[in-house]
Amino acid sequence: MNKPLHTLIIEDSEPDAELEVLALKQGGFDPVFQRVETAAELHKALTSASWDIILSDYALPGFSGPEALEIVQSSGLDLPFIMISGTIGEEVAVTSLKAGAHDFLVKGQLTRLVPAVNRELEEVQRRQAARLLEKKFLITFEQAAVGIAHVNASGQWLLLNQKYCQILGYSSSELLGHAFQEVTYSEDLEAELSQFQRLKEGKIPAYSIEKRYIRKDGSLIWVNLTVSGVWNTAFDYALAVAEDITQRKAMEQSLKEYTQRLEQSNQELEQFATIASHDLQEPLRKILVFSEMLAGTVSPEGADYLQRLQVAVRRMQNLISDLLNLSRINRKGQPFKPIHLDPLLQMVLDDLHVALEETQGQVIVEPLGIVEGDKSQIHQLLQNIIGNALKYHREHVPPVIKVSGQLMEAGKTYQITVEDNGLGIKEEYYGRIFEPFQRLHGVSLYPGTGMGLTICKKIVERHNGSISVTSQVGQGSQFRIILPLVNPVTAPVANLSPPIFK
Repeated sequence: MNKPLHTLIIEDSEPDAELEVLALKQGGFDPVFQRVETAAELHKALTSASWDIILSDYALPGFSGPEALEIVQSSGLDLPFIMISGTIGEEVAVTSLKAGAHDFLVKGQLTRLVPAVNRELEEVQRRQAARLLEKKFLITFEQAAVGIAHVNASGQWLLLNQKYCQILGYSSSELLGHAFQEVTYSEDLEAELSQFQRLKEGKIPAYSIEKRYIRKDGSLIWVNLTVSGVWNTAFDYALAVAEDITQRKAMEQSLKEYTQRLEQSNQELEQFATIASHDLQEPLRKILVFSEMLAGTVSPEGADYLQRLQVAVRRMQNLISDLLNLSRINRKGQPFKPIHLDPLLQMVLDDLHVALEETQGQVIVEPLGIVEGDKSQIHQLLQNIIGNALKYHREHVPPVIKVSGQLMEAGKTYQITVEDNGLGIKEEYYGRIFEPFQRLHGVSLYPGTGMGLTICKKIVERHNGSISVTSQVGQGSQFRIILPLVNPVTAPVANLSPPIFK
């Protein structure tokens, strides 16, 4: 089936037009054609119908092919225009092609007509596709959420989208032909010029920087600028993409200032805590010394009062010491390093040797793994929890404590579990026991300041972990400490027979 071809023929000879139509039919086309002879007829034909191609005689009575070509070009239509003449000279053909004709044929040699038509129809499709692509690019270019610009080797803007103009506060006409150096903040210019020079020399394909522009109103604006080179045989231009980060930089500055104020405040608090601790401990020591000196000079009733005073003073000393330790967890912590929990736990149990003997307690330890953390703080964490388990045991029931560990979340965290057979805790107190100064039992029965588990929670939080408890009154408690692993482990911990420490 022949391909339809809407053909406009500019020709005063009807037989010549018929020969052209015949050649098209023989070449596989089904021409739908119209023949015109004058400029007026050409204007009317161009506006009244849609055409695929124009075939024009070079010379007509009162009209010519070059004149017809001008009319078609002025109409804005992209139509293949093939000039056909009975006689042709090289000069005429070259002049016609330079004027915009797509081909030049001789009437007596129409064998070239169909190949020429096929070629020009393909060229039209390519041009239409290129224009569509260009249109899409321009839409994307103009509607982009970031500034996009083309810059020549001197730094002058060749092309800018609306967003780039909006960032700088200028119109496109005000920026074109001017260089980015003119509106770059002076403190940022040298660094960018160095990068821009390396880009032009081909030493780097692109660079990204954060820099400041001076807007038209004189204000500064921060941008994240990415510049890449576009090359043909040599450096052609640079493609610059600018993202407005002024708000982010303002937030960063505010956060920096806040952090500085916080650090200063922490330093002042640390200094205050140290001074307060020293200033409070000194009079307490004197009270202890003088009360001991008075102990042999007063009545038995007075001696009892002095003994109670000494107990209260020692409790105050312990409280001050615990508060100071709590304040130092974040400020005085050591860098995190891998910690082998087995030898660390042995050190903890050595420190608790006296408490183990006094309570006749035993600690069952399963093989533990490796965590990342502050060794001294993890030591304190385990000592506080195991020490509490020894302290809060049931009357006439020796404490039995089991310490175990396991990988969690596919090796991303490590859980340490400390389980005892002690007094237990009511569920409504699960959260309260981790708060400062919270005690569930009287000081006379169980001495302490009520800060031990608060310190534990603070240590675990510094390690970005969590601590929780479940318990049954009269049966015991289970504390679970979960610590994230910086280097996740996939291999399981060896399941060995647990040692028992007494």
